[in-house]
Amino acid sequence: MDSTVLGDNVNLASRIESLTKQYGASILISDSTLRILRDPMMFQHREIDWVRVKGKKKPVGIYEIIESDPPEIQTLKKRSGVPIVNGLAHRRGQNWDKALEAFQKALEIYPEDQVAQLHIRRSHELQKMEFPTNWDGAFDLDQK
Repeated sequence: MDSTVLGDNVNLASRIESLTKQYGASILISDSTLRILRDPMMFQHREIDWVRVKGKKKPVGIYEIIESDPPEIQTLKKRSGVPIVNGLAHRRGQNWDKALEAFQKALEIYPEDQVAQLHIRRSHELQKMEFPTNWDGAFDLDQK
């Protein structure tokens, strides 16, 4: 049993690490990792997505650790983080116009933000799809 739990965590960490290029991030962590920190504010971070990794049924929140970015980039990422979280909330409700508006606002704050750029592309893709009434708003990642 212990090796399964450990294996699941290592597998999740590996999947999250593989997302760094997509999001243009140096360090990504899951919401569960953030919760176990004694002081979650010890590292500058921002929430960037809600995803379901391949092989898992339960979605996970993804956070970018921005501590190693230059101070001016940290400031821009923190400011753009607010509309990104708003956009994710609208995505969960399938309110595509509001989601796109929020992600566009994030991009206006920080034009080089790969996270905002990715969410705009995904929102355009998602709004063309049909979802079950119980859709949880997570983006399904089908690659390892």
